[in-house]
Amino acid sequence: MNIDKADSTRQPSRLSSLRRFGGSMVMRMTAWYAGSSFLLILTATGFLYWTVAANLEAEDRRIMSNTATNLQYLLHASMNLNVAKHMVASPSGSFTRPQLIWVRVIAADGRTQMETNGMDRELPVADFPALMAIQPHHDVIRTIQTSAGQLFQTLSARITNGKGAGRVFQVAIDRTDEQRLLVHYRERLLLVLTISLALCSAIGFAIARSGMRPVEHIIRTARNIRSSTLHERIDTVGLPAELQSLADTFNDMLDRLEDSFAQISQFSADVAHELRTPVNNLRGEIEVALGRARSLEEYRDVLGSALEECARISRVIQSLLFLARAETAGESPHLEELDVKSE
Repeated sequence: MNIDKADSTRQPSRLSSLRRFGGSMVMRMTAWYAGSSFLLILTATGFLYWTVAANLEAEDRRIMSNTATNLQYLLHASMNLNVAKHMVASPSGSFTRPQLIWVRVIAADGRTQMETNGMDRELPVADFPALMAIQPHHDVIRTIQTSAGQLFQTLSARITNGKGAGRVFQVAIDRTDEQRLLVHYRERLLLVLTISLALCSAIGFAIARSGMRPVEHIIRTARNIRSSTLHERIDTVGLPAELQSLADTFNDMLDRLEDSFAQISQFSADVAHELRTPVNNLRGEIEVALGRARSLEEYRDVLGSALEECARISRVIQSLLFLARAETAGESPHLEELDVKSE
């Protein structure tokens, strides 16, 4: 029973804490700063990754296309046939791009004219597009993953010398190391993005707190305002332009409040001063009348004098009310013309 009560009292406090967190301007500004900065970093890193991956793929395509073109040139000159066979015999690579390149040359009659040693096992003809589907000047590029986990990018091109159907060149380049490099690059980028998000949040919170310090200064000054501290004002030196107008407006309001309290204090003093004399007169006459036994005529005189003092008090009150209403903005004095001669 007590546990249920404790949970019921704890839930509203949690909800109120969440509302305060969601309604905090500092938290909102932090979220905007961190979100916008992180989005910019995410866009930049994503563009860099796409550029690296696209450049690697474009370079592989260029290498495969150049390989097919060079082989066609060597095969076109019968004297270079041995050079072409030697070039195709084993998987090759360059100093700058050491990945293996596999080549197969298929004659117009569908017979394999030459191929890299072991290519029939790693990359059989069936893994490439059908020969009849390959048209001149329309290279077919595919990505193949072998059962051993190797990743190849393949190019199938039909190159003619102006006579016949021409040869089909099947070129494959091993991209396994490139994919490992890209995976490693993605992991590093993920780490960089995680650290960047934490830094953006921390820096955004610091910026938001720094930007809210002038507002906190205004709040502290406003909380200290009492009837006895109406002379205090918000220091506008160093405030941002957006908050300076707010501080000036608040200071103007304090000026009006101070004037109003001063008028109220002066009005109270005037009331006490104006009413003190007739009240003292009235009290003195009554005390004298009650000092000893009086005749009926004497009591009548005392009551008449008291009535005059009451009338005087009433006129004083009316005059003070008139002055108080005249000083307020919502009450305008009523003007009438007066004939001085008749008066």
